[in-house]
This record gives sequence, structure tokens and C-alpha cells, in this order.
Amino acid sequence: MDASRRADLVRVRASVRERARLLEQRLDARAARSRLLGEVDSAAEHLRETQRAYDRLTRGMRGWLRQRLGRVAGVTEAATALEAARTEHDGLMAELRVFDTRITTLDATLEPMGDVEARYAELLAELELAAVASNSPHAQALVAFAASAGRLAAARGALVAAMATGYAAKRLVETVSTRLEKRTAGAEYSAGALLSWAAMALWSDLELVSDALSEVRRAALGAAAIIPGIAVERVRGLELALKRTPASRADLALATSELRRLKADLATLMSDLRGHERAMRDAEASLTTERERVVDLERERL
Repeated sequence: MDASRRADLVRVRASVRERARLLEQRLDARAARSRLLGEVDSAAEHLRETQRAYDRLTRGMRGWLRQRLGRVAGVTEAATALEAARTEHDGLMAELRVFDTRITTLDATLEPMGDVEARYAELLAELELAAVASNSPHAQALVAFAASAGRLAAARGALVAAMATGYAAKRLVETVSTRLEKRTAGAEYSAGALLSWAAMALWSDLELVSDALSEVRRAALGAAAIIPGIAVERVRGLELALKRTPASRADLALATSELRRLKADLATLMSDLRGHERAMRDAEASLTTERERVVDLERERL
């Protein structure tokens, strides 16, 4: 067996394991950041509400009268609440920056490593082919391993594609939901019926969400066709109930409720898919270990 290729395999194997460790850390950091982002959004909304309450007490004629009449107790309480809300928001933003720095550092470490998995797979396949060509007694096992590796790679590729569309849809739903909450607090939704431009803007957002959900369903059902255990019914339920341009407060309430449901359903689906992806990576690692063991046996035989 080619000693230089064997040495390359050992070296690249170490790089693959190090990259897998870093990828896992980045995945965990991104998941934690995503969870924290929800807390940041809630804290930001609470800060805005608290600021508005404070402004109502301190600005305009009402604020002037309070100061003239010495009614400062309510203002003091509002100021304390505002400071607490600002401290909470600032603390969460600081945590978010820590995760951003961590993810950026991991990206910078991973980027120069390149596609070491592909190089490792190539080296391992070369050594396996050499063993098969030399009429090795391990040839049958190596051929079976190669077939299994191909099936696992195809399945995980479909799963990763589904996860990518799912994460993109989740980000879009979160963006549209935040935008809707801001508009709900504004004048465009204050009347009994929605202003036409606001209704059309919301419908445009919801159409984008609907298209993204279609992509998620297509990709996830494609993955489910080759990977047992994916919750197909949950995937099929990723669809908006509102099918027309919103025109009333009832439609607005339905859109708000639907976006909340979709955020929760997408989060559950992504957790499910991530669990499957980890299981498949573990299966690939176990298979690779077996392939390495047989290749080592072949080296000893020669």
C-alpha cells in the first residue's frame, strides 16, 4: 500500500475530526444565538412600551402639569421601570455580541481548512480501490462500505438542503412577525379596517412566507422519502391559513396567530431535522471507522 497516501490519510483524518468539532461548536452557537434573538426582540418591545409610558408622563402639557403640581411619584416609578427595561435589553445585546464574536471566530478558523472531508473521502476511496484491485480478502466488505457511504451521503445531502430552507423560512417568518407587530402598534392598523396600502404590504409579506413554506415542504418531504422518522404530518402542516389579502382586524389577528404558530412549528421541525442530521453524522463516523479499520488490516496484510 502507498505509504505516502496512508500518511496523508492519517493527517487529513485529524483535520476532519477537528473540523467536525468546530462545526458542532458553531452549530451550537448559532442555535443559542437564535434562541437569544427571540429574548432580544421581546426585551426591545418591552423597552419601547416602557419608553412610551414614560414619555406619556413627562412630555407635552400633561408632563408640564405634573412637574408644576409636584406629582413626581408616577414619573419616578416610570423612570425606574424604563431603566430596568434598558438594562435588561442592553445585557441581552451584550450576550448577543458575545455569540456573534464566537461565531465569527469559528468561521475564521474553519474557512482556511477547506473541504477536508472531500479530500479524506477521496484518499480513503483510493486506498479501498487499490485493495479491491489487489484481490484483497477484504474486497467484498470494502465494496459494501462504499455503497453504504454513498447512500448516507445522498441522504444527508437531502437533509442538509431541507435544513437550509427551514432556517431561511424561520428567519423570514421572524422578520415578518416583527414587522407586523410594529405596524400593529402604528397608525396604519389603528382603524377598524386596515388601510389599503398597509393591507397590501402585509399580504406581500405573507406571500413571501407562503413561498418559503412551500420550499420547506418540498425539501423536507424529499428528505423524508429517503430518511425514516421525519415527522411528515408536521411538515405538511406548514401552511398559512389566511389565503387572501387581509382587510380587517380579524384578519390581522389571524395573521399574527399564524405567524406565531409557524415560528413554533418551524423551530420544532428544525430541532427534529437537526437530530436526524446528528444521527446521520454519527452513522457516517461509525462507517468511516469501519472502513479505516479494514484499510488498516489491508496495510498490515501487505
